[in-house]
Amino acid sequence: MLLQPAGKRQRQALMAADACSTPTGRLFITNKVSNLRFLVDTSSDLCVFPRKFVPGRKERTSYNLFAANGTPIPAYGGHTLTLHLGLRRDFTWRFMEADIQIPVIGVDLLSSFSLLVDCCNNRILDGNTSLSAPAQTAYPRFPSVKTTGGTAPGHDLFAEFPDLARPSGVWREVRHNTMYHINTTPGPPVSCRPRRLAPDLLVIAKAEFDTMLKDGTARRSDSSLLSVLHLILKKDSGWHPCGDYRALNACTIPDRNPVRHIHDYAHHLAGCTIFSTIDLIHAYHQIPLHPDDMQKMAITTPFGLFEFPFMSCGLRNAVQTFQRFMD
Repeated sequence: MLLQPAGKRQRQALMAADACSTPTGRLFITNKVSNLRFLVDTSSDLCVFPRKFVPGRKERTSYNLFAANGTPIPAYGGHTLTLHLGLRRDFTWRFMEADIQIPVIGVDLLSSFSLLVDCCNNRILDGNTSLSAPAQTAYPRFPSVKTTGGTAPGHDLFAEFPDLARPSGVWREVRHNTMYHINTTPGPPVSCRPRRLAPDLLVIAKAEFDTMLKDGTARRSDSSLLSVLHLILKKDSGWHPCGDYRALNACTIPDRNPVRHIHDYAHHLAGCTIFSTIDLIHAYHQIPLHPDDMQKMAITTPFGLFEFPFMSCGLRNAVQTFQRFMD
């Protein structure tokens, strides 16, 4: 079976073994840390994680997945996991939470990390290092997961351009010229001491930053312009780390780019009968930060200094920059 790349980047095509006793191209492999078994399915469009395995409550999204027979599968947003498969490197990827029974590793992760499914010898091969990890045979009673299904008119469009409905597990290449700048007034640099955190919040914060370091949304810093770490409780009972940028915002020159009024937008809806919504996952993180201003957005934590190559929430002029991006 030929595995096609998940994005438009030119990646090496992977060929699964075709002369084997498991014609479905599916195996089970175990995460060495959590001991959780994952179904490796070359017929699934993307990686999916069971909603029942994630603690806390999360609202269902308007985005649906589909089984191979077209049955809709409710989805609940993304969940970043790091897999330890015994291949001497970690695989950090964004899984889609959904109402399924077992975790599924789809073709998006396989093609991105050059992993080869060898059904003849029941193993997973690393195309970069030639290392292998043992796997177990899976039986065809588990349905493959698709990003589109059914016979609605829009499904033909998604079938022609599958990337439109396939959430990426890693940050994609920036394909626009909007960039966030932090223009500050003359004066002494903003500097703060790290706040102490309760033991449980300290563990959560460190885990969040470890994930951001791996997926490229944060990196180590040596900046002297420091804001303090702040944790925000999310709707799904999780925590979102960000910077307390009040001191930085106080010396940032305001951007007067106009922000659209919702009533002006609603006037254009008169007579319309078909509507669509687009969910920009981590929308602000799609706006890169100007390299000269990166150290200004650094934050201090009890476990080190970090800076972000993308725009973050809580910054002055972030709304105006995003409006300019939308325009």
